[in-house]
Amino acid sequence: MTPRRRGRPNTVPDDIERDLFGAVSHQSAARWLLRTCRTHSPDPALSTVRGFATALNGPSHPGTDASTISRWERLTTRMPAAAVARYEKLCDLPAGQLAAVLTSLGHGPNRAADHPAPSVRSRMSDLLDRGLGSDELSGVDWLELIEFLVTSGNLLPTRDWHLLVTRLLTEMSVSVSWHYLHRLAALHRLHHHPEAARALVPVIAGFVTAQSCQVIADPLALLAANPQPSAQPLLMRLLRHPLDEHHLRAAMVAWSVRTTATSDDVVRRIAAVAAGHLLDPGQPQAVRRAAADLLATCPADTLDTGVRHVRRGLRVELDLRAVLDHRALITPASNASVVATLTEAVQDADEDDGSTLPSLIHQAMYSTNSDAKVIAGNVLGASPVRAGLVAAACRHLAELDSARQPDDVAALADLVGGLGDATHRPSLEGVLTTPAPGAVVAAAQGLAHLPGRTDVATWLRVLALHPTPEIVRAVAYAAGMNQDRATLWTLRADARVSQRVTWWLNLPSAAQRSARR
Repeated sequence: MTPRRRGRPNTVPDDIERDLFGAVSHQSAARWLLRTCRTHSPDPALSTVRGFATALNGPSHPGTDASTISRWERLTTRMPAAAVARYEKLCDLPAGQLAAVLTSLGHGPNRAADHPAPSVRSRMSDLLDRGLGSDELSGVDWLELIEFLVTSGNLLPTRDWHLLVTRLLTEMSVSVSWHYLHRLAALHRLHHHPEAARALVPVIAGFVTAQSCQVIADPLALLAANPQPSAQPLLMRLLRHPLDEHHLRAAMVAWSVRTTATSDDVVRRIAAVAAGHLLDPGQPQAVRRAAADLLATCPADTLDTGVRHVRRGLRVELDLRAVLDHRALITPASNASVVATLTEAVQDADEDDGSTLPSLIHQAMYSTNSDAKVIAGNVLGASPVRAGLVAAACRHLAELDSARQPDDVAALADLVGGLGDATHRPSLEGVLTTPAPGAVVAAAQGLAHLPGRTDVATWLRVLALHPTPEIVRAVAYAAGMNQDRATLWTLRADARVSQRVTWWLNLPSAAQRSARR
């Protein structure tokens, strides 16, 4: 018999086995990323610690030697921001990408020495003026500004906090890749400032309840981490009285982040709501899957007997069992095959014990933990495996039958959208004509995150083939995130999508421009 663990109980059903791959900790992911970037830098002479240290040495970080590089890669010493920027240049990464990913993993660069003390307040005053106005700010600018405001005790009028938070939330919601990570990190820092944290709650409430709001899950997940007492009642209201199916699913995703950090009484209440949705035969399967995932995060000893029985019954229904498996990081056979195929294509880039790479791929494709999924994708996107991995994903995507393996096609489309570039748009556009609605939604969402645009005739064909609310939303999302105003104006004539594209057309242009920096 397995001995009983101390502390909080496991949050998944007792009969779930452990994962074939295993979750990758933030620390392991950061170590893997730094080491892999160095060992696979474009110049082979830089692959050794000594060679990389020689190239990294410079006026902004003198005295860098092999032992310094080793300490950085082992995370025993925090890297200066200037050194991270040099890493990015030597490893041929876009400026800011590695810094953003390391920040999301809790190992961001030390920016304390970036600006001499006398110039800090002048720079922050300039950033604040730009943030309160319509001038563009990069993700790094936002992170520096918010960090300064939180740590300096700088007092701002409530109105200014509201303006800053509204703009930052809007930019986060329409940004992608590492530009998104910087803004998300800045928003999470606001939780540590009482006035800013208070301002976040009504701003998020107004944002997600605006007519036909198209970006709901990320703001609600942010709300789930907010320590203010007013955050929890709002999340509960959106769970029990959602505006529509999308708001309901987003609320369940948000609560799945919060269940281990709230009272047992609240957990019992949200578990009862989730169980009710599971038992309702009229609920769409996507809602039932989200409810199953939420129920899987609830500590077993907090649940009423009837709800426990409902959760145990999920193992019987194949589709819902897969949801529980992904929450527990168990890999069904078909998923394991896909992960193995992709891993084999880029295996030579894995410099550790060989387990980190497949675990990251699995986590980026199948995890139902939204934070873990996004972070794994961004780690892979900043690593040397990115190009080979997305090429292998496109090849495999063309080989799979979407009718027989819709979940795998959707997961591959999602991966291509997260790691690809404009040259990979045709691979996703090919999925738009498949008969599997879930794969079509994933392909449209993937296209939303890639540079470039899809012609309006293609989107009109998709709407004609799949006139479902979820695909209507995905098409509007893709055109909006691609900032394709011509397509948005054309789609506005279609009554099914008119309100959704109007939301995109009404977004502040300054925030949309700034979000890509």
